[in-house]
Amino acid sequence: MKSVTLDVIRGVAAMLIVLFHFTYAYNDNAANAGEYATDWGWSVPWGYAAVATFFMLSGYLAARVLAVAGERRKERSPKSFVWHKLKRFYPTYWIAMTLTAVVLALFFAEEAPTFVGWAANLTMVSQLMRIPFVDGAYWYMQCELVLCLLTGALVAIRSPRRLMLTLGIWVAIAIILSQTLEIKALRVVRIVAVAQYCHNYIAGIVLYGVACRRKVSTGAWVVLALCFANAVAWNGLQSAPTVFFVATVVLVAFVERLDGVLPPKNRLVRCLTWVAGISYPLYLCHEMIGFTIIRHMRTVGWSNPAMILIPIAVCILLAWGIDCVIRSIRQSKSTHN
Repeated sequence: MKSVTLDVIRGVAAMLIVLFHFTYAYNDNAANAGEYATDWGWSVPWGYAAVATFFMLSGYLAARVLAVAGERRKERSPKSFVWHKLKRFYPTYWIAMTLTAVVLALFFAEEAPTFVGWAANLTMVSQLMRIPFVDGAYWYMQCELVLCLLTGALVAIRSPRRLMLTLGIWVAIAIILSQTLEIKALRVVRIVAVAQYCHNYIAGIVLYGVACRRKVSTGAWVVLALCFANAVAWNGLQSAPTVFFVATVVLVAFVERLDGVLPPKNRLVRCLTWVAGISYPLYLCHEMIGFTIIRHMRTVGWSNPAMILIPIAVCILLAWGIDCVIRSIRQSKSTHN
């Protein structure tokens, strides 16, 4: 069942990340220094922490996909789950990444990838090959891909207790890994365990289980406590990522009650719900394309704070266009089948 609250949360998180990149991270890009630098008069430096919300919602929705598959008596195999996720990840990613590469090649040559770089980026894990991402925001997709594979392995666990134990062990390992940053040999282990962010994803899985059973088991409390401990271990107690973790846990925990309060026909709610629907392609295409637009705006002397609406609007339109293309392709395949 579709949740208005989850859509609103996702929509807000998407916009916070966009604002973080356009108002704060833009100036950190070396190619944007000097005459291309901006000063909007305001910024959202903590907006990056909204990725914690994305990770948690991803875990929550992954758990829901597994549950729905079980209810419909479909095959709940690791292969079927992973294939389901990959079919949704890659087509949109390939289109957005290629579009970004073309825009950079045409209008921002300093940041444009080589053909080899573009080809490596098709895998979504180019960083593991020591090749930079076409768009810096793609580090998130590398994490999501690893999480997808790890969750596929969890599909084989049918017992809720064993699943909770496995999740607890996973996040406990992440806590230990947070204290081993100086050991370079464990870098791959930290990546494979998604150690710095897994607590958000795991909390999402646990919260979906709680929503289904309408009861918080002892195991669930323990895992959520470990998730909080990992958030603090990696980010600190008063950091933005930890605050976002706690806030998202609370919002998701009360999602059913909030669904009964939020007016679905409210204009702001409808707007955020629509943004949520295109949040994936928006995340994929906004950063470097937005940087390119802002850079050229500065070239012609546009510096009014209101001008930030231009890159935001363009990126939203591009995301909507990509989403329409993907929907059309899926509909065409469905018709032929």
